[in-house]
Amino acid sequence: MLRFHPVALPTVAQRLTNTISWLYYGQLKIDAVEIGDTRQMDSVTVLGLVAGFFTTSAFLPQVIKIWKSKSSKDISFVTFLTLFLGTVSWLIYGVLIRAWPVILANGVTMVLVAIIIVLKIRYEQYDVERDQGL
Repeated sequence: MLRFHPVALPTVAQRLTNTISWLYYGQLKIDAVEIGDTRQMDSVTVLGLVAGFFTTSAFLPQVIKIWKSKSSKDISFVTFLTLFLGTVSWLIYGVLIRAWPVILANGVTMVLVAIIIVLKIRYEQYDVERDQGL
């Protein structure tokens, strides 16, 4: 039988506070392996950065398309709202575990998805008027 041990809320709140001050005071350290006097980035960190780059950059064409066409008719608001909440959750998770590839990728993705949501709201009225021929 699985048993779950709930983490006390003060512990989570304290860790989040420590992590926020860790980011604020610029104590962000890259996960690296020391080799002599030089530092070399860990291959797992590189993999995380590459994966984050591809998944994050996938939203850029959508932002550009909506911006140029001034139409968001075929974009699902609920899908992008859910994606936004997911990226916020991943961002918080990345901050808590201090994984800067997760923080970087989800921070940028969150901004791109927020832009898509704002454009969806902004151009929704234009889409309705276009459909009605106004």
